[in-house]
Amino acid sequence: LTEQFQDFMLRSRAQRQQILELLNDLMVHHRPALKELGDEAIVGITDLVSGEKDPRNLMIIFSILKVLMVEWDISAQVQTLFDAVFCYFPITFRPPKDDPFAVKAQDLKDRLRECISSSSSLAPHAFPQLVDKLDSTSPNVKKDVIQTITACVSMYSGSAVSDYSVTLWDSLKYEILYVQEENLAQESLTALQAIAMRLGHDQAPAESDTYLTRYIKPIIQECNEKLQEPQQKQVKP
Repeated sequence: LTEQFQDFMLRSRAQRQQILELLNDLMVHHRPALKELGDEAIVGITDLVSGEKDPRNLMIIFSILKVLMVEWDISAQVQTLFDAVFCYFPITFRPPKDDPFAVKAQDLKDRLRECISSSSSLAPHAFPQLVDKLDSTSPNVKKDVIQTITACVSMYSGSAVSDYSVTLWDSLKYEILYVQEENLAQESLTALQAIAMRLGHDQAPAESDTYLTRYIKPIIQECNEKLQEPQQKQVKP
C-alpha cells in the first residue's frame, strides 16, 4: 500500500484522507496480516504520513500510530515512531470561523498525548524532550507539557518512570516553589502526585529501596531545607 502511494503528500487533502481511511480499515480488519510485516509496516506507515498537516488527517494518523506503538514490537523502531509523533508537539490549531474541520484543538492535543504516552519504550525519548520544553516562556506550552508528563507517568511502567522521576521533580519544582502561574503550579503538583502513585503501585512496599523511596528522598530533603528558610515566601504558617 505504501509503495502505491509514494506521491501521498502531492495529492489533495481529500485524496490523502481516503488513503488514510483505507489504511485505518486495514488496521481494523486485517491487523494480524499487517503485524506479520513487523518493522516493514512501521517504517512504511511512518514514511507515508510524514509531513501531514491537515487536522482531520492527523486525527486518523495519530490513531494509527498509537495502535502501532501499543500492539507492535517496536523495539527496533522506537526512535522512528517517536520522531513521527513528537514532531507535532506541542500542537496548535485554530479553526476558522466557519469551522469546516469539525476538529477542535483539544481533540488534536488529546490524540497526540495518547500517542506519546502509549508505550514505556518511548520514555527515554519523551521525558528528556518534555523537560527541555518546560523552558518555554509560553504558559500554554508549559501547561501542555506538564499535562503530557502526567499522562506519560500514568501510563508508563514504574521502571520507566523511576529512571526519570528525580529529573522530573527537579524540573517541575520550580513551577511550585517559585510560582509564576497558579494553574501551572497546580498542574505540576498533579504531575508529581501521578509520579508517586505510579512508583508506589509498581513495586512491593516490602522492598527497602523502592522506586518510590528513591523518588521522595530528595523531595523531602529539599522541602526540609526550605522550611529552614522562613524568609522564603514558600514557607507559610
